[in-house]
Amino acid sequence: MMALLKELREKTQTAHEKLHYHPLLAPLLTSDLILFDYHYALLAFDAFYRQSEKNIAVSIHPEIPNAPVIQWLESDLKKQNLLSRSQSIKPKCILINTPSKLMGYLYVKQGSTLGGQVISKNLYKHLQLRPLLDQRFFAAYGVDNGIRWQKFISQLRNIEHKFVPSELVETAIQTFENVTHTCNILMEFKNAQSASRAN
Repeated sequence: MMALLKELREKTQTAHEKLHYHPLLAPLLTSDLILFDYHYALLAFDAFYRQSEKNIAVSIHPEIPNAPVIQWLESDLKKQNLLSRSQSIKPKCILINTPSKLMGYLYVKQGSTLGGQVISKNLYKHLQLRPLLDQRFFAAYGVDNGIRWQKFISQLRNIEHKFVPSELVETAIQTFENVTHTCNILMEFKNAQSASRAN
C-alpha cells in the first residue's frame, strides 16, 4: 500500500501544485483577501462538486470517510447570500463507475480537507469568518481533519486488493486537472465582473 500512496503523491504532484497556484485560489492565502475572492472560490468548488457527486455510479463503503461537500457548500453559499452557478457552468468531470476511480476521486476530495485548514485560518484572520460557524467547506471536519484523513488512508489500505492502481492514480490526476478547469471558467467570470465593477 505504501507503494501505491507514494505513486499517488508523486504522480499527482504537478497537477496538485498547479491548482495551489491557480489565480482563482491563490488569493485565499494572502493578507489582502477580500470577500469577492472567497465568493468565486466557493462558486468554483460548488460547480465542480455538484457535477462530480452526480457522476458517482458505484457505492461508497460506509466505513470510508466521504466529506459532505455539497452540504458544506450549500451552507456557505447561503451565509454569503450567493446563488449557485452550477447550472450555467459545464465542468469536466469523470464518470466514477469503478472502485478504483472512486478511490482516486476520494483521494483528492478527502485530501483537500487538509489543505482547506490553512485557507480556513486565513478566512478567519482576514475576513473574520469563523471555522464551522461562518464557513464550513474549507474548515471541513475542523479539529478532526487529520483523524478523518488517517481513517481514509487506513481504509484504502484495507481494501487495496480491489483496486487497479493505474486507474486509481489516473483518476486522481484527472480530478485535480478538472478542478483546475472549473477554476479557469470561474476566473473568466470573476475577471468579467471585476472589469464591470471598474467601469
